[in-house]
Amino acid sequence: MRRAAGLFLTVTVLLALLVVADRVAVRVTERAMVAAFEQQVDVTGASLDITDFPFLTQVARGELTHATGSAGTASFGGYLVTDLVVDARGVGIASPYVIRTGTASGLLAVDVLEQALREQTRLEADLGTQGDTLVLSGQVLGLTLAVAGRPRVADPDTLAIDIVSVDTGSGPRPVDELPSAVAAALTGIEVPLALPEGVALDAVEVVDGSVRVEVSGTGVALEELVAS
Repeated sequence: MRRAAGLFLTVTVLLALLVVADRVAVRVTERAMVAAFEQQVDVTGASLDITDFPFLTQVARGELTHATGSAGTASFGGYLVTDLVVDARGVGIASPYVIRTGTASGLLAVDVLEQALREQTRLEADLGTQGDTLVLSGQVLGLTLAVAGRPRVADPDTLAIDIVSVDTGSGPRPVDELPSAVAAALTGIEVPLALPEGVALDAVEVVDGSVRVEVSGTGVALEELVAS
């Protein structure tokens, strides 16, 4: 009886030690991966959580089942975003940490998008938000306008803005009632994103005064998804 009790105690202690070793190993790996990301790509305030257990068996097969992460700032398509959230599955255990599939989302500040619009469309207008719409206000080819539009995915690497309404000061008007040059300037508004191969723009929406963008990736390095 004493022998059986001793054996049970030994097995219990060994299992506890294995669990502790597994948890220590996963935390060390998380810190190492975060340090590598912050050195190699443009992210700040990064964190990583390797979710599945046990960790060491995942290492043995050469792939992490599931990992989630976040960062205070990162880059999407060449533009600064904040509040980054990442979800990746099938993550390689060695640099460059290639993933089977993953998603990432972040907030694009309105002033960042405003600058992008000015560079891409030459519209010298201020950009703001109202509810779920973007509002461009100012001079457009000499005409004072307040233009409401909604962002959408135009292509896997292109964000577009569809005009909802135009106010010239005397109430909303259809775009086709504006002078042709002004109407042309407000049609086909697009912002191309410099996304890596294998990463695509999935969704875009106005939330809380910013624009949330979401991308997905298949068979890409995790750093390309984190800072695409």
